[in-house]
Amino acid sequence: MIKLIKNKKMKKISKILIAIFLLTTSIVSIAESNEVNLTVKGYHNDSTRILDNNSVLFSGDSFQLSVEALEELYIYVFLIDSNNNIQQLKSLNSSSLVSKDQSISFPSDNPSDWYQLDENVGEETLIIVSSPSKINTTQIMNKDQLNALEAGEVKLEKFRIKHLSNKIALRGINDLDTIADQNLDSTVEISSRISENLGSILDNNSSQTRTILKIMEDSKDTELTSSSKTRGVKEIRIFEETAPAVVFIATYTPPGHGTGVLISNDGLIFTNSHVVGEAKKVYIYFMPKYGGKYSQEDYMTGMVVNNNKTADLALIKLTKNPVGVKPLSLANSSSIKIGQDVHAIGHPGNYAQWSYTRGYIGQILRNHEWGYDDGITRKAQMVIQSQTPIMGGNSGGPLLDDNGKVIGVNTYGGDYEAGNYAVSVKDLKLFLNEKITMPPKAPSKTSEAIQASYEWDGNVIRVGRSDWNGDGVKDTFYFIDDDYTGIWEVVLIEITNKDELIVVLDYDEDGRWNEKIINTNSNPDLDFHIYDDDGDGKADYYGYDDNEDGVVDRYEEA
Repeated sequence: MIKLIKNKKMKKISKILIAIFLLTTSIVSIAESNEVNLTVKGYHNDSTRILDNNSVLFSGDSFQLSVEALEELYIYVFLIDSNNNIQQLKSLNSSSLVSKDQSISFPSDNPSDWYQLDENVGEETLIIVSSPSKINTTQIMNKDQLNALEAGEVKLEKFRIKHLSNKIALRGINDLDTIADQNLDSTVEISSRISENLGSILDNNSSQTRTILKIMEDSKDTELTSSSKTRGVKEIRIFEETAPAVVFIATYTPPGHGTGVLISNDGLIFTNSHVVGEAKKVYIYFMPKYGGKYSQEDYMTGMVVNNNKTADLALIKLTKNPVGVKPLSLANSSSIKIGQDVHAIGHPGNYAQWSYTRGYIGQILRNHEWGYDDGITRKAQMVIQSQTPIMGGNSGGPLLDDNGKVIGVNTYGGDYEAGNYAVSVKDLKLFLNEKITMPPKAPSKTSEAIQASYEWDGNVIRVGRSDWNGDGVKDTFYFIDDDYTGIWEVVLIEITNKDELIVVLDYDEDGRWNEKIINTNSNPDLDFHIYDDDGDGKADYYGYDDNEDGVVDRYEEA
């Protein structure tokens, strides 16, 4: 029974991991019938919102409802709480007889009077009874008696609130780190500075050092095959030879994209620091071989191994080596001259992937400083100002010479038309010699993790046990690393006493949860999503899978 449920849920989890970007909307609705309009408000995280039917509130939250009569009616409201107890709710500001187009509030419009949810989780059902004649409600003691009222002119309308424990909303990745005991800080040091003319030989024998040396050696005198001086033919050749190594980079938190360049056969990619932000994991897309738009499902995983905010440069290492893509070579900074033709490839806007533009160098700025809106002063020894049409999505992409070599990293726009700036290859080479933080090696698996990998149809790298829900019984945690970065991105938590599953997702593997998925009813399928969009450990919005088909049907602000 449990095993079948596991396999079914794992397929749904895989669908969720593929979707990098989410279109979120806040849904507000009012329940309506032929006789009354019902509005239910919830108070959560110091803010009030209008609830949908089947919306979620947590223990400690409060709620209030108002009922508008579309004709003169007697209106009564009952609550069947999570313990299946029934009580009649009273309005503090009106009698049960309500005039046409009049509204009454339960208990009142004052938030301090609202009904507060206790620790008993479950479903809270509001039942609104409307009748043209007065009803004796003092004898109603259970749900059956209440349902029996609905006959003839008496109407019943139900509104459900999913009442969850606030522990589910508050628990985060930090709790899981103590169980997983992961080490995210293993480092590799490239000890010697790579000089501009490759005069020095590095004394570090690590494979990463050898990769950097190879990048520099390849950049000495490589030129595009059969490059033509003829205007048009040259540009075509540059694009055809270099575009396959230009990648589309997508980040999850916050959602964004930029450009990068493959510079080694073992999967090193450079881009701008502001493209990756604080992410440790990004999604890399190579140009489709036969043209057309790339598929969101056809990505490779990249780990950010160095992020220099001052130079606005970042280095990404693919978790798998790319096949059939020739890395680009780096030019010498001494070859950069004012007036020379330059070329750019990137992903401006939202739908212009792998776009080519051409321009020329207008100025070379030495020891240049600039800044954005984050208060950080950026610095580079050499910045190239070019009249090359680019825009936001080009950030991190290559500025190329006529030989197709990288002379700069397109970084930011100027204050006049077509004026843009690129951090030079001189600064890029210095950056490539800095310390890098490699992702941890995947831990050796225990027999329990091997068996769990089979059961969950995923790469379970660790199994742990701890009391997640505070009921005194240890629950089981399965840490899953399906992209083989050495860092888990999914945790499946089996709650022992409830035979219940909770899923915690850290898409970008930065140590902060992005999404939690839980089940809110007796059906074993997961149906409620909690999202943290800004990485502060608090819910920003909720997603509801109303028909429990694995796809979120509606969103609501938290």
